[in-house]
Amino acid sequence: MTFQVGIHLEERRILAALVDRRRVVAVTQQERGDSAVLAGQLQEIVRSFHLAKWRRVSITIAVGHDSRSKRLIGLPPLRDQKELELLIQENSARFFVGDSRERVVAAARSGDEVIAESYDRQIVASLATAAIGLNAPLRVVSAVSVLAHTNGSAPRELSEKGADYLVAVACARLPDTLAIPTLAPIQGVSRSIPRWRSLVAIGATCISGLFGALAPVYSQRATIRAARSELSALSVPYASALREQQAFSKVSNDLFAIAQFQQASRSAVHFLESLNQALPEEAALAALAIDSAGGSMVVLAPSASEVLNSLDSLSAISAVRLTGAVTPEKVAEEDFERATIRFSWSLLK
Repeated sequence: MTFQVGIHLEERRILAALVDRRRVVAVTQQERGDSAVLAGQLQEIVRSFHLAKWRRVSITIAVGHDSRSKRLIGLPPLRDQKELELLIQENSARFFVGDSRERVVAAARSGDEVIAESYDRQIVASLATAAIGLNAPLRVVSAVSVLAHTNGSAPRELSEKGADYLVAVACARLPDTLAIPTLAPIQGVSRSIPRWRSLVAIGATCISGLFGALAPVYSQRATIRAARSELSALSVPYASALREQQAFSKVSNDLFAIAQFQQASRSAVHFLESLNQALPEEAALAALAIDSAGGSMVVLAPSASEVLNSLDSLSAISAVRLTGAVTPEKVAEEDFERATIRFSWSLLK
């Protein structure tokens, strides 16, 4: 039978419960000290439950104040858990703005989103020290993750609701596995090794001696399997990096094409504005057609030569010339000249 211990770690308080098959056996609470004494406090809390040495215990700690949770989008499509956590770890100052402390990151992908949680590195170090002293595996989760699956709130007193929350912590089975990897203890550091464990170790040593002759063969097979596993693991990030490189190359080519188009194109609006400013005040534009080489226009003005002189001042066009006869016309009892003018585009600077 395995007992569960659920511990909630707040900024100034530690709440704990001993749970047996989702039933609260004992509860306790105390003021929390700094990181230097936190490991000792956790060991004292677990030992206060007076569990027998042979009793198996699993410990889960929900970190409240010293953990932060975020949903991230737009990250590279990395499927490997360690690579994803390493990417977030390297950019933790960007994702967890306003927190200058060194942090340990846990992450899990949920569709296009990534749920990321960070823990204060000093707190994690203290918890690892506590795991060594307790001689039991210790699992660290974020209180936010527990609350997300219990629809509750972290308690400040050991009320009935608070005890239910600690049961949820002790029996936490989060679907996203958002937890720091198990902090495995070093056996026999804080207390002597039980006799039955010594007998098991002696028996295992005898059995391993019987199969000593087969060790080289199994070793070679293990080496081959490890090499294949490493090659398989490397193929995924390599393929992902190759896809990202191809995507970046395509975007770069598209941006270059857009820049070339913008440099080679002319603005019709700007040309009409400069043409309107250059024509004499009495002149009227009867028709205008432009193409890639230049254009032509039909102008009514008191003097066609004055229009030609005005168009020569435009820097956007060149080779301004008449393409037909200048014909006189009367408009509202006023004498005008109708002229058809052809022009070419000047070179873009």
